[in-house]
Amino acid sequence: MYGLGWHLSQEQGKSLVNYAPKDKAPKSLAVYMAQNAELPKVAALYRHGLSILFPGGADMLQGVADRDGVLSFADALDGHSVERPFANSLTVTKCGFCNLQHCDKDHAPIAYGMWFEAKRGVNGKQWSFDSTADHHKTKGGEFLWGAFKAGVDFERLTRGLVEIFWRGESDYHGTLNSVDNEGYTRFGSSIQITSKGVNAMHKIWNVEELARSGHDIQNLAQKSRVTTAQNRVDNATASMSKKGKGKESQ
Repeated sequence: MYGLGWHLSQEQGKSLVNYAPKDKAPKSLAVYMAQNAELPKVAALYRHGLSILFPGGADMLQGVADRDGVLSFADALDGHSVERPFANSLTVTKCGFCNLQHCDKDHAPIAYGMWFEAKRGVNGKQWSFDSTADHHKTKGGEFLWGAFKAGVDFERLTRGLVEIFWRGESDYHGTLNSVDNEGYTRFGSSIQITSKGVNAMHKIWNVEELARSGHDIQNLAQKSRVTTAQNRVDNATASMSKKGKGKESQ
């Protein structure tokens, strides 16, 4: 499982942090920042998708986000990529991901996700959405609501996106194991407003202060308790530079 956006920090002296890149190499950091620059388009896609699939649910999620000043997963908090409050968390799964039936600790009652088949690139690392691939290329991986004895059997569906909404905090849900074939995997994704994320935000600002700041970390009184994506890159670059100077002095 991969996370994008904002979450409660486990780092000393921090309350709210952006998900960190797995690799701190310069090339990976460049990919990380390029990926984050595209997130406003991703947020717009999910916002539109939920509004079409379940208009009432979209209004409910958006209302909670606006009311409580929930920083969108696409907001860089740099004063330039200002996003309307939205889901703070986007999670992505692939390659046989599965989990137990569970309820999430969400701040808003609605979660929404997209599932699709993707093809592995020639380098073996990158994947691309294949609109022509049928879902039966990946065996298993059903999304289930255990308490309702219901689920989505992706294998019985044809090509393209599969969209699902559910009540993350009250509906027991989970994903069964799957097996990939022919260089394809099924990506799953979901957006949520998480309770821990919102609690972390409210340690830093209230709705009025966030609005006054222009969504710019430099204008927040407690900016030292926040780590943005740009901070991640700056810290990693400084650390690598320090290590390089240390080797030169030996």
